[in-house]
Amino acid sequence: MTAKIGGMRRRRRLPLRIVAASILTTVALATLSATAAGAAPWGAASGNLSADRDYVAAVERLRAEDYPAAVALLENLAERLPGSAEVFNHLGYTYRKVGRDAAALAAYQRALFLAPGNRRVRAELGALYLKRGEVAAAEAQLAEIDNLCFFSCREYRELRVQIDDFKNLEAQRPGNGQDPVN
Repeated sequence: MTAKIGGMRRRRRLPLRIVAASILTTVALATLSATAAGAAPWGAASGNLSADRDYVAAVERLRAEDYPAAVALLENLAERLPGSAEVFNHLGYTYRKVGRDAAALAAYQRALFLAPGNRRVRAELGALYLKRGEVAAAEAQLAEIDNLCFFSCREYRELRVQIDDFKNLEAQRPGNGQDPVN
């Protein structure tokens, strides 16, 4: 700030407590924004999770598409780490792959409770809703992802394609009032 005193410009200093309060407010808002976006403050999210032997083994089982083995590992992890949205997201995905849709829904809902701004969880939940034939619920997740993305993001594009594909397949099914595609 500058002030004109006696024809000369002088720089006024802000009191230290105002500067300190401004800095603290900025830090607090940044922390709240990161937490609301699904990230843990100060990068503490899953830094230790990738070093966890059971987690690494579960991800290896997922990559190998050995879903029954992954379920067992992830269920143990979920008991041990009940605050990990990432574990519950993987658990939901795995339950969906083995056909346990009700358990998948519960796992995804737990993950969203822990990290409401997690776009990946919302995309996976949208895929589950499509599997169950609940297009409106999948589109609601798509709208939430759109709200979370500043520009179009991968999760939005992937779920948009899945919804469009689902609708196209539904339109081609016999008995929907249209002629089947020959």
